Amino acid sequence: MANQAKVILQTETLEAVADRGYFSSSEILACQEADITVTLVKTMTSSAK
Repeated sequence: MANQAKVILQTETLEAVADRGYFSSSEILACQEADITVTLVKTMTSSAK
């Protein structure tokens, strides 16, 4: 989706935000290869406080 936005906006760089649990490592790699900066939410690994 971010790559499509980059094409439509006709820009060289783009920044995207990925919601927790709604992304995959292959999508993040594809963004990196397309020169799209991705900000990821820190994953929750424990419910302990």
